[in-house]
This record gives sequence, C-alpha cells and structure tokens, in this order.
Amino acid sequence: AAYFAARFCLAALVLDDDGFRLRGPLVDRGVPWTSVVGWSRLPERGGPAVVRIVHGPERRHLTIPLIYEDSHVLEIGLGQRRFPRY
Repeated sequence: AAYFAARFCLAALVLDDDGFRLRGPLVDRGVPWTSVVGWSRLPERGGPAVVRIVHGPERRHLTIPLIYEDSHVLEIGLGQRRFPRY
C-alpha cells in the first residue's frame, strides 16, 4: 500500500502535444503519442480502473490507474493517438 501511494498517489499525470508523463517521487516516465502501440482498460478488481499502455519499439508496458483529475482525457488521447481534441 505504501508503494502504491508513493508511486501513484504522490505523482501527477501531465499531458501535452508531444505525449504524456507520469511524474512523482518514484516514477518519472514519459511516452510520446507516436510511440503508443496499443492500450487497453483493464477490468476493475476492487480498486480504481487501470489503463495499460504498450509503447516503443521494445513494446514496454506502462500501467496507469485512473485516479488523476481528468484522467479520462488520457483515454481520449490514446484513442486519438495525439493530444485530445473535442
């Protein structure tokens, strides 16, 4: 529980024209929109909804819980493969 709080609850999700970044005390990882290979929303299992993103040529995984303000915007951006436009 302490690791989850330090990694995710103390972090911020930042979206811009180049991509998105999860930045906090235990994580500082950015992903350009153009490197996203695939993504899916994982089923909720007694906790917050989670998005798993596959990115880059090495197909790395990044899991982001949807606990952040306006985190639904991340899902829209992933679907559009760019900064979300309404």
